[in-house]
Parts: sequence; C-alpha cells; structure tokens
Amino acid sequence: MKKHELELLSSMPNCKDTRTDFLHKLSTKIIRENQTVVLEDLNISGMVKNRNPPPSPPGRGARGVGAAACETLTHRRATAR
Repeated sequence: MKKHELELLSSMPNCKDTRTDFLHKLSTKIIRENQTVVLEDLNISGMVKNRNPPPSPPGRGARGVGAAACETLTHRRATAR
C-alpha cells in the first residue's frame, strides 16, 4: 500500500472501535436513567434445538452482535455504583 492509503486507513475509525464506543455509551445511559435493571439469560442451546425458530436478521446469531459485551458492561457499571 502507498503511504497516503495507510494514513487514510489509520485515521478512519475501526468498526470494532465504533461498536465498542456505542456499547459504552449505551450501558452508561441505561445505568444513569434507571434505578433497577433486569437482564435475562436466555436458553440459547434450547433455542438452537428448536425445529421452527423465528427468522433472524442475516449475519446475526440468536443473541445479536455485541449483546454479551453490552450485558457485561452494564453489569460492571451497575456494580461500580
């Protein structure tokens, strides 16, 4: 790659960085605006074994992209307060 192409790529935000930033902002907003937050663990293995599962958006699993990360961040923020 040429030098100007490398500079352009390094200046653009990475998809992972954008997702992580969004999850941090979302978890902070959830904790600040609510007194009680309830997160439910789903039986993912049981959902996978279902013969007639509901359709999911293409490219996403049963939980979606970043759901576990959002749950972890929200839990950390809630226990830190």
